[in-house]
Amino acid sequence: MIKDNYLILILLPLLSQSLAVNVSNEYETCNNNNNNNNNNNLWEFSTTESFMERSSIIFGLTKIVDEHNVNTNCYRHLKDIRNGILQKEIWAIKVLDSCGTKSSGFIFGHNYWLGNREGCTAVQQTFPLSLSSHIDRIMHKNLLTETAPFDIDFRIVYLEHNSPWQVDNKLLILQERIIHIGLCLPSSCINEEIHQLMKAYIQSHYFIEDDIFTMKPKVLYVKDLKISEQFYKRLSFKILRIFLMFCLIMIILALILKRTITTTYESKNVKKSTVMNHSFIFEIVQRFILSFDLEENFSKLFTMKTTESNNISFINGLRCVCAFFIIVSHVVVFAHFSSNNWPMLVSSMETGIHRYLSSAVILVDICFVVSGFLQSSKFLGNPQLLEALHRNNFRYSFKYFLELFYHRYLRLSPLYFIVIIIVDTLYAYIREISVYHIYEKNDEFCSNYWWRNLLFIQNFFGQENICMVWSWYLACDLQFFSINAIILIAYAKYPKGIKTTVLILLLSNIVWTYLIGIKENYRLSFDVFVATVNSMYFNSFSRSLPYIFGSICGWFSVEHKSELLTLSKGRILLLSYLSVLIFTVGYCSTSKRDVSTLHSIFVYIMGRCCSSLGICLFILNDKVNCNFWLSRLMQAKIFQHINKLVYAIYLVGPCIIVLFTSLTSVSAYNEIHTIVSSEK
Repeated sequence: MIKDNYLILILLPLLSQSLAVNVSNEYETCNNNNNNNNNNNLWEFSTTESFMERSSIIFGLTKIVDEHNVNTNCYRHLKDIRNGILQKEIWAIKVLDSCGTKSSGFIFGHNYWLGNREGCTAVQQTFPLSLSSHIDRIMHKNLLTETAPFDIDFRIVYLEHNSPWQVDNKLLILQERIIHIGLCLPSSCINEEIHQLMKAYIQSHYFIEDDIFTMKPKVLYVKDLKISEQFYKRLSFKILRIFLMFCLIMIILALILKRTITTTYESKNVKKSTVMNHSFIFEIVQRFILSFDLEENFSKLFTMKTTESNNISFINGLRCVCAFFIIVSHVVVFAHFSSNNWPMLVSSMETGIHRYLSSAVILVDICFVVSGFLQSSKFLGNPQLLEALHRNNFRYSFKYFLELFYHRYLRLSPLYFIVIIIVDTLYAYIREISVYHIYEKNDEFCSNYWWRNLLFIQNFFGQENICMVWSWYLACDLQFFSINAIILIAYAKYPKGIKTTVLILLLSNIVWTYLIGIKENYRLSFDVFVATVNSMYFNSFSRSLPYIFGSICGWFSVEHKSELLTLSKGRILLLSYLSVLIFTVGYCSTSKRDVSTLHSIFVYIMGRCCSSLGICLFILNDKVNCNFWLSRLMQAKIFQHINKLVYAIYLVGPCIIVLFTSLTSVSAYNEIHTIVSSEK
């Protein structure tokens, strides 16, 4: 027994030492495992940070920010966003989710990395969505209610890039390569600080999109989508506000005056003209006030003149159809700043049935033909006027010309000048509140160059400096009207000489267009059309061809009226289908686009000649055969009513298109059939 105890006493220290060694080894092994796990976690955390710094612009900005390039609050708030994202705080993840990143489709023009503006608003305030608390949900409990601990704003940063990996965007007037980046940022960061941060970010190695697409980006400016005080100080805004108040007052006065006249008429049983005719001045004032009578104006809109000839009804319908297709083309052109697939849209415009959009030049030619026809036929159809001009001297002719010009100018100007003020105000407004970069600088051009529009000479200065680029047509129209009026007045005195002069003008126009086309290396492609828009589209002399055709048609309809009315049914039918055939040939002449310069110019000129001649034959045919199916279609009542609004639609249409497009927060993938269907 003693021996056993002695043996235990000897072995016990040895066992304790061995046990201590084993425990020590196990402890070291455990520590090593823990260290390895911590290192792995740190490596994964570091990898996540590195990935996010390159993939997320907002996270990259929180990396490069320091106390020297922003104010203290901005620095602290950006770091709070970074820490909140890493710790997966709900409000911070909502900030991250609301910021824009590169979208697919960059090669074909998708430059809109807009993020989610409404999502950024939900970071600042509770999202107004009522959800029942007793229903189990997968989402985080406070996903909709948790807000940021400081104020947040949605900003747009605009970058200009020069990437060779994007289809050339010189397919549109004034188009630029601008990337739109939506960022949810602290309100404490001012725009200048964000500008400098973005500049530092794209110059660093964090902007991975530059590495992939060789963008060579440049920060243009930062927008906070808020209306500045300068907007309310604009002269156009003040004038527009006064004008609206004036209209409201006049509408109320018109209502009161109308009731007063009606009451007096009914009580005293006298004629309305007696009630109104107190004095000449008083009558003018009364008529001016009553012109604001909404009820009377709407009734005129839905009434038709019973004395209106079928030929005028046909022309009214023709104008309406042209106006519809021009509006569709305006939707494509003036909503371009929100389109993320512009090259594809242009491609679809040049194929199939949608080709009419890229042939808008012919649609406008129809309007010029109609204007020339109406002016000449009305003038030459008045033999008493021709006789008076023939007998009297130059002073009488000059006085009559001034009278014609005055009436035409007065007819075009009032609504036109009001729309100029609206456009100046509208573009200044959307430039501040829209997420899009607005390429047209109408707010600048209308403020500086309004006098050009006042004189109807804006088309002489190129599309880069036009207030209301679509108003070039009005300038050309008034110029053509004035020149044609001089020619018609001279025709009353020297008919043979003027006939020769008109023929020379027609031939010289064709030669001029051919020479300009050679000089500009004109081709039947959309980019060349845009590049030559000043010389081939806005230029008065280049566009006068259809007006000359229309004037000749008006002269022919008066001089050969008896021959037209005595045509046989067979010739009338031939004239009907010949007009359709010639116009169709002219309209479809540009179907084949990949041809040489000389061939392109020839097709362009012949197409315009054929389309103008076709419209002239349409009009002449309607004078002798108003029962032709096309004539009956154009004389539909709906067209006669809409025709009264065509001028207003033409002027105001682009404003409405731009306004509604600019108010969207998501770029559009446009397709021609959806645009046409939406217009319908």
